[in-house]
Amino acid sequence: MSIGRLLGRSSVLMAARFAGAGLAFAGNIAIARFLGADALGVFALCMAVASLIAVILPLGRQATATLFVSEYIANVHHGLLKGYLRNGYAIIWRMTAAAIGAGAVGVMALMGQVTFSTLLTVAFALAMAPALAFISFNGGVLTGARRQFSAFLPESLLKPAFILLAVFVSALALKKEGSALLLGIICAGCWITAGTQVWLMRSTELVPGGVDEDRDATRWTRTGWPWMFISLLWDYFIELHLLLAGLIATTAEIAVLHICFRLRVLAGFGMRALYALVLPDLYGANAREDRAALFSSLSRANALALGYAGSVCVGVWFVGEFALGLVDGSFKSAHGALMVMCMTMVARAVFGPATAVLAMKGHQLPSLYSLTGGLSVSVLLSLVLFPLYGIMGIAIAYLAATSLIAVVQWQLAWRLTGIDCSLFAKLRRAPDEDPSLPEPVR
Repeated sequence: MSIGRLLGRSSVLMAARFAGAGLAFAGNIAIARFLGADALGVFALCMAVASLIAVILPLGRQATATLFVSEYIANVHHGLLKGYLRNGYAIIWRMTAAAIGAGAVGVMALMGQVTFSTLLTVAFALAMAPALAFISFNGGVLTGARRQFSAFLPESLLKPAFILLAVFVSALALKKEGSALLLGIICAGCWITAGTQVWLMRSTELVPGGVDEDRDATRWTRTGWPWMFISLLWDYFIELHLLLAGLIATTAEIAVLHICFRLRVLAGFGMRALYALVLPDLYGANAREDRAALFSSLSRANALALGYAGSVCVGVWFVGEFALGLVDGSFKSAHGALMVMCMTMVARAVFGPATAVLAMKGHQLPSLYSLTGGLSVSVLLSLVLFPLYGIMGIAIAYLAATSLIAVVQWQLAWRLTGIDCSLFAKLRRAPDEDPSLPEPVR
């Protein structure tokens, strides 16, 4: 894919992601204003719990879907592709049954000791989690098949639209007493979104006919387990920071931190959209052992990612304070912390998609170890810096940990695979980076 075409497609995809993220952010504001802070708290907690459970249900299949689907399509292994899809769906359903059983046992054991709000949160989290797991898995499959718009548009637009619908229906029907109705409509929206993705997969004949094969089942499991923990640490790095803040910060400070992180996630959607377009080409080139195409994909991705990250930082510098003020005037004081959080995107852009490079070469455990170490650093720095600098201290800890992870994973990818996935590769003419040479054996 040429850089011009990549830029054009990524721009459209980013616009859709931004529109959806903007709707989701508007939904958070609407919940706070129409239903009250308590409803926002229940919503935020329910979504956080559901999202964390959803990471566990596929046992890492959602994170490896793009890798395996790209490989099987590149090598025309239709039977393995069908087998992988069937295996992924079966795993999610089995784990959902186990999660519901565990939740029911937990509720019965604690009956009388938990509030109605807690029961409501657990019930809807368990109902939403499998839908979120299917959305994530289907998105990975469609991305691997180079159908990024089908992968992201339902999630980007449908789910946030249902959040807004839920807010207004709850506000009109129950006059600020609508947490159950709010969560119920959002839960239905999640399942409709997952169903839309399945319909898109079937309508475009993504799922091949014939007999499914499972001779790679051991590989799917071996690769998936580490990725379950990697996804938990990497994709929900922010949620883990919010949970940490809940132990050391006041409710008001947590609210400000929550909004700052939501804006950081909003900015990060563009980076994710960009890599979603590039990774199938990267994985396909690796499956074909075409190192020239592999390095070309990395070079284009890194250049565009750095340009995007720089643009985000400039944009936050000029309009970040205004965006924070939309929630409440007191939130404007966190503008500096928001700037620091967004600088993490520059670090990720400079050192490249090292996690993806390690994954496609079968080195998942080093990624997991680096993420665990980075999270530990962030926890320690947060405990030290928060009493001194408040929210800015947590933002600095987040930046330091994310930058450390990016550097360590870049070095690991280079040493273990012989692939320098960073921007520095273009400035260096060492043999390792010469795509014409065979891949080194490590």
